[in-house]
Amino acid sequence: MHEASLAMNIMDIVKDEMKKFPGEKLNKIFIDIGEFTHIDPETLKFAFEVISKGSDYDGACLEIERIPLILSCKICDEEFSVAEITFKCPSCKSTEVQIVKGREFRITQLEVD
Repeated sequence: MHEASLAMNIMDIVKDEMKKFPGEKLNKIFIDIGEFTHIDPETLKFAFEVISKGSDYDGACLEIERIPLILSCKICDEEFSVAEITFKCPSCKSTEVQIVKGREFRITQLEVD
């Protein structure tokens, strides 16, 4: 379960960022997670809840936005999403494609009081 180590990394980043807001309470952490990362959002939320228990960030929740896997064909420039990972352009059938979106894992915002 690599979500536990990711939750610890989130805590480390949050601790550094919250130094900019002394005396403020952290409510939410907004995170983008790409489909191609294979991170399970519910497992990540659970891991963060367990890790933050008893800390200054106990009760803060993760708001996760899933970013779909989007590919781009290097031959015809079409961008497309895929239901199954086939890495084949639906227009020209080329396999010369690149990932445009779907590998994201980033904290985008913190909500504090």
